[in-house]
Amino acid sequence: AAVAVAGREGEYAGRDMTYIHVGKAGGSTSSCNIREAFPTVKKHCGTRHFPADGPSESQISRKVSCYTHYNDNMHCYDVNDLFVINTRNPVHRIASWYLYEHAWNEPWNNPGRAKSNPRCGVFMISTCFESWDHLATEGLRGPVPPPSSSSSSEAVKLRVGSDLTPRECSRWAWAAVRGDIPANYHNAWNYDWYAHRLLEDETKEVFNLRVEHVDLDWRAIDEMVGGTGDALPGADTPRNDASTKVHLPVSNRTVSDEGMRNLCRALCEEIQVYKKLLARAVNLREEDVRESMEELRTTCPEETSVEPRACES
Repeated sequence: AAVAVAGREGEYAGRDMTYIHVGKAGGSTSSCNIREAFPTVKKHCGTRHFPADGPSESQISRKVSCYTHYNDNMHCYDVNDLFVINTRNPVHRIASWYLYEHAWNEPWNNPGRAKSNPRCGVFMISTCFESWDHLATEGLRGPVPPPSSSSSSEAVKLRVGSDLTPRECSRWAWAAVRGDIPANYHNAWNYDWYAHRLLEDETKEVFNLRVEHVDLDWRAIDEMVGGTGDALPGADTPRNDASTKVHLPVSNRTVSDEGMRNLCRALCEEIQVYKKLLARAVNLREEDVRESMEELRTTCPEETSVEPRACES
């Protein structure tokens, strides 16, 4: 259960923090205000220089000594015992991934990568499905398949080509949404990727920055670790979010009722990890967790409890 905030400010003296920046979950705004993260994300920050030098620097920024994002070696896990991780409703996170890393949007969202060699998974998803609704409603229709990364004899290998059948496209949709394969990595580097080791280790303390309540959570965490609890600069201005960019070739994130049900089913395992991160967070009060669960149920009504549940297989 979540731990009450009151009376814990002095406990974190002398202890550094690790910031795990989960992609497409609202982490860039926080990263732009964390000194250790700034060099990695400054292209999204609107300035070449760290904006919070001097007395205005938050205590969170002062305490973060290790930062990891878009990184496959997990180099920060054994450095500190305090962790900050940013989260977002998993259905909204994966929709943001689709728009951000869609092959036709990449020249606007990530020009550098667009000039190199984008992963073939992005092209398969982008050519198979003309919209987010198309992927969710038709691509995720039908029974739950075994993971494409599974060693099971039932697992089906994904085919690359310009002549994929609807069934083959569906296999790509399931694999990408579940994070079985890195279509362009943000989909696969999900909550389970970043947090499974963290959640298995009871000696680690976790602070949760929920993008839906990022200013509230930033203030609470900063105060808990000895700061002033000042507002997060730019909290109301999303950074590096495809939804804020204009003239993207693919921009509609509307999904049918069937598509939303399919997404909740495909993301079920990821949603259980998300719920564990809510329950484990030392900065979230019971009412905070309850509010996030109510927000989750607006997309996935079957998630009636913060306790993890069994998923369809």
